[in-house]
Amino acid sequence: MAVCRCFLTILALVISGCGIIGSDSSTATTTSTATTTTPQVPMFTQSELVGKTIYSATPSALFLNTKASYASTSFKADGTLTRVSGLPASPLTESGTFSIDNTTGVLTITFDSPTPLKVVKTALAADSYNSFPVKINNTVIEQWFFDQTIGASQALASAQGATIPVTQKILFTQSELLGKTIYSAVPSNIFLVANASYAATTFKADGTLTRVSGLPSSARTDRGTYSIDLTTGVLTITFGSDPPIIVVKTANSDPVLNSNLVTTTVNASTQAEQWFFDQVIGASQALACAQGATIPSTIPVSASAFPFDTGTIWTYKNATSTIVDSVTSSSTPFQVTRTTTNAAGSITEFIYYIDLNGRLYYSNANSVTGSLALPDFQTTAQSASAYTVLGQESITVTAGIFTAWKYTQTDSGGNVKTKWYVPGFGLVRTAESDGSMTDLQTYTIKIRPK
Repeated sequence: MAVCRCFLTILALVISGCGIIGSDSSTATTTSTATTTTPQVPMFTQSELVGKTIYSATPSALFLNTKASYASTSFKADGTLTRVSGLPASPLTESGTFSIDNTTGVLTITFDSPTPLKVVKTALAADSYNSFPVKINNTVIEQWFFDQTIGASQALASAQGATIPVTQKILFTQSELLGKTIYSAVPSNIFLVANASYAATTFKADGTLTRVSGLPSSARTDRGTYSIDLTTGVLTITFGSDPPIIVVKTANSDPVLNSNLVTTTVNASTQAEQWFFDQVIGASQALACAQGATIPSTIPVSASAFPFDTGTIWTYKNATSTIVDSVTSSSTPFQVTRTTTNAAGSITEFIYYIDLNGRLYYSNANSVTGSLALPDFQTTAQSASAYTVLGQESITVTAGIFTAWKYTQTDSGGNVKTKWYVPGFGLVRTAESDGSMTDLQTYTIKIRPK
């Protein structure tokens, strides 16, 4: 039996600009923005293929073709792939390599044959089956299914000429948007894009929103309204008299990044973005996505005041020193080994903490409770413990963009330090009374198993 070579993909992330409907390099504040779109070209991207299995088939013109087959292709991060064709009756496994042209979005697949396979998308947006039609070497037409749960069933039904099961709709909900800021970007196929930008959109309980696009360098603010269709889960955004923007989720939430792939449609022109929901490092994630850089993982939520496991490392730097804090014991008392290096050499010291009812205290090696290490961020004035909480704000340091609690700390000598701290993540900046700054440079966060 001749075995058909079949492949697949997920969603072309091919939008121009950033934010909900794209970036704008101008700096202004307005209540209405004229929207212009440029023709989009269907493109494959690394993010839609790597780590996923795509199910593919040649659509049948016959009803219930009993000898039909489909293929599954798994794309790996190292540029290799494994394809099993002839499914389900006569599986044949082949290994090969793949690459994506960053300019044209064409996918090239190579097996043992000297002639590579050029795979081109022929549609901008996925259909209700979360699938795309593709053309291989300008002749073979296949349908590629991206649903990681029922993709195999969909591909087999397509090959048989049977009814294809519809991919489960992925809905927007009020709870994931209300009172939150969502960070969005257009994923880049190019590594470390210069002048990349992202957008921050804040959704309010009264149905209004504020979007700041062109971040971080050319911020532009627009104000509009939004609504969610409770039946379809589709999000509609409107800025003044401009045409409405229809936003649809196209993939289940990525738990590692706490993000969703979405498509935005304006006047029948469809674009694609990645939306990040992490309220602490979402801005850093969106910027990395736009730059084509490695996207940092979302920060797990923990009830512990010190949720960190051994292997957690924070590296700080100021004008004279580099400071490395490493968690070297994740059982009570928690131990942090601090190494400070400057022109005079290196000094190592140990800092101990203990968690009492969700509050973090300095301790010692014998678990004796000492002074309070962090304020209660829900209380503003805490003069008795030498802390004053000033509120939350966005702060940019070398390690990224964070939403942090800002507070002051007064020592016994009356010296005041200002600090920016992210619960469940750590300290990102310390400002001394003389104006000198110590900023977070890099980090590796590991959370203790529950």
